[in-house]
Amino acid sequence: MIIRTALIVVFVLATASANAVTPPFEQSRSLAFIRDRGGLALGEPYRKNNTWWLALECNVSGIKTITDTPVNIHSGLAWSKSVARLEEKRIYLTVFTAVQGTQAPSAICGDAPLPRVSAGVYQVYYVDPDESEHLLGAVEIK
Repeated sequence: MIIRTALIVVFVLATASANAVTPPFEQSRSLAFIRDRGGLALGEPYRKNNTWWLALECNVSGIKTITDTPVNIHSGLAWSKSVARLEEKRIYLTVFTAVQGTQAPSAICGDAPLPRVSAGVYQVYYVDPDESEHLLGAVEIK
């Protein structure tokens, strides 16, 4: 009986923590979606706490011009995460949004962590939900 109770407690805690990590209605967004809400600008990669980061500037609410004039405004939408993956000398980037709330409090995009990156010049591509790719530019890791 004690083992069964312990297993139930572990399951409940695991379920609660999994739900706490993912904000409600999180989804990847296309570059067209981001551009309709003001665009996306790449910044210089930087290293913080032994991790490399790709600096990004965007605002998914559509209230600020970054690279494009916003054509859609959505005040209830928030940035959830920026995900980057590396393949050879390419960085593939996707921005995720969610319903604004305690788990996704801001429309301002955060930077993307770069796993296992080494020095060099990298082409940066934005990857849409349908897996189409859009060249954004190049960055250098020093």
